[in-house]
Amino acid sequence: MSSETITSAIFLITAVLALAILVNAFFPVMHQTASTFSDSVDSVGDAIGTEIKVTYAYIHSGLSQGEAYVFIKNVGSERISKRSLDSAEVFVESPDGAARVPRADTASSNQWQYRAYDNSAIHNWLLQGETLRIVIKSDTLRNTVGKEDTITFALPNGISTKITASAGGF
Repeated sequence: MSSETITSAIFLITAVLALAILVNAFFPVMHQTASTFSDSVDSVGDAIGTEIKVTYAYIHSGLSQGEAYVFIKNVGSERISKRSLDSAEVFVESPDGAARVPRADTASSNQWQYRAYDNSAIHNWLLQGETLRIVIKSDTLRNTVGKEDTITFALPNGISTKITASAGGF
């Protein structure tokens, strides 16, 4: 009896150790998979609910620099955070080339800024139905009077909108 008891105890200890190894090996993988799936669902949800449209744009083209005024409306079912707006990208394309224009709190040469449509600050969110006013100052827009320029506005989640317009002169 004692040899059977010792053998059973050794098998039980081995089974418990094997179970512990199995749990330690698969639990992190299962957790990572569930986390990745959850992040993907959140990302897809944001992308589905976010939609923006250009409602108006005007481009002034001068000899040294061009300026564009673009109004973008949040037409989606989700609000857009100020953090997303701060991380958004603006691209300017003209017949002479293309450039990514960096954001600034107050736009100067080769920069863009945003405010609410009435020129007030956006504090936390661009709510559904609200309009964003973007001012872009870019060398890429200079000397393009009568030519078509394209401006693309892209949020960090990949949602973007673009407008192609002919520039007017100063």
